[in-house]
Amino acid sequence: MDFIEKDSYKDAIDLLSKAIDADPDYVDAYLERARTYEKLKDYNNAALDYDRATTFLTFNTEAFYDAGRIYYELGEYDKAIARLDRAIEIKGKNLAAIQHKTMALIKKNDYYAALKQAEEAISIKENPLNLYLHGLVAEKLDNLTGAQRDFEKAISREKGFTDAYIALARVKHSMNNHKEALESIGKAIENEPNNIEAFIVRSEIYRKQLDYPKAIDDLSKAILIKDNNTDLYIMRGTYYQEFTQHSNAINDFNKALLIDGKKRRCTF
Repeated sequence: MDFIEKDSYKDAIDLLSKAIDADPDYVDAYLERARTYEKLKDYNNAALDYDRATTFLTFNTEAFYDAGRIYYELGEYDKAIARLDRAIEIKGKNLAAIQHKTMALIKKNDYYAALKQAEEAISIKENPLNLYLHGLVAEKLDNLTGAQRDFEKAISREKGFTDAYIALARVKHSMNNHKEALESIGKAIENEPNNIEAFIVRSEIYRKQLDYPKAIDDLSKAILIKDNNTDLYIMRGTYYQEFTQHSNAINDFNKALLIDGKKRRCTF
């Protein structure tokens, strides 16, 4: 987002705020301001405005879904689920709301409830995303064979589904099938060369094979993409430590401390 675009959104928010001040019951203004806040990634204010809209639109499934979706982005999963439940109550087969509820339940580690939602989503439509979500729940429940089947089926229907390739690689890695895990993660990186999660997963596979140079190289690639991520420095520092390159390990732990010293603890 460039500065001109950002300023135009801020101007829009000012105008919408004035409209709301003049008429506090102006529902469309709340919705439009919420969407504008969302474009600015100001999810806190977006959530508040979507919530305000739902007080007027008590039977509007989209308003409740949008509120739930934004609370999910904020990591407030209980609030997200409450609003998504209302969206589903209004419109029973609300696939988008069921999908987001599944994701929120996974984040809450409530896997059996997530499984119920994932199965409901598939009963409505067996598409790549629903298969992927069902696979994620199966993976969390240690049903690796079921997860593999879901991810492979999702990929067969959408060849460019990067997240499914990453998830399949994770499962293959857990099953100690490192050759096929590397093939899957290679496809993910081919699809999205700047996907940090893909490099992390591949580094973990190489680490399991004790191929530390390749594992470290993948984390270095991830750091080039996002050089302010403390987790990446801590992870690479740990690999260096295991590879007995202690000075490099100390350098990475120090970088992590410099970025976010208050939240991290590094021992070496």
